[in-house]
Amino acid sequence: MGIGRTFQKARVMDRMICKENVMAGLYCHTKTDIVGTYLRLPFLHSAQEDTINEKAFELLQFVGLQASAERSASELVWVEHQLVQIARALGTEPKLILLDEPTAGMGVAETEQVEKIIDQIRGKGITVLIISHDINLVTRISDFITVIDFGKKIAEGTPAQVQNNLSSEREKIAAFLYNSPELQGFQFTYKYVNGMKMMPHFLLQIKNNAFQLATKVQ
Repeated sequence: MGIGRTFQKARVMDRMICKENVMAGLYCHTKTDIVGTYLRLPFLHSAQEDTINEKAFELLQFVGLQASAERSASELVWVEHQLVQIARALGTEPKLILLDEPTAGMGVAETEQVEKIIDQIRGKGITVLIISHDINLVTRISDFITVIDFGKKIAEGTPAQVQNNLSSEREKIAAFLYNSPELQGFQFTYKYVNGMKMMPHFLLQIKNNAFQLATKVQ
């Protein structure tokens, strides 16, 4: 298979056990022939099923869920659902894997776990494309970043290049706001994320390309 993917809201089959969910991604590699189809030779089916079973367990080991292999997917928590998705996508043997918000709703420890797995996937020579709002994760793990805002590309490049570009754009906007008569007398503060100077984060909202006052600083 060329591309494997996961979803922001994990799609697992609750009535199957964890290992069976991963096995579902491996059946695309099974083979059959006319003789096997018509005669339904049991030893052919059994051999392939054993291979898939073993491979699914190996993938669960890779994402750290080997102890949950026989658990019902309905018993898994949010983080485990995401890991099952990753294992299943890897089962298709993709050259590129798309991870949609792989750390959404996770704490620091869980995010670090997923980040480690992504590094290991890259180590296998698989290209990883991540869609994420987690700035810390993206800047740590990416070789190349594209930033999209309301469907428009606003920055692109290495993490360092993107940080510099966005910092420059934010400073231009802040300068415009600082000189705006409507905002005279307001106090500006800045938030720093990974050394990147962010917009006055509690002062305004940006919606439909228009600046709207959010909170007045006393």
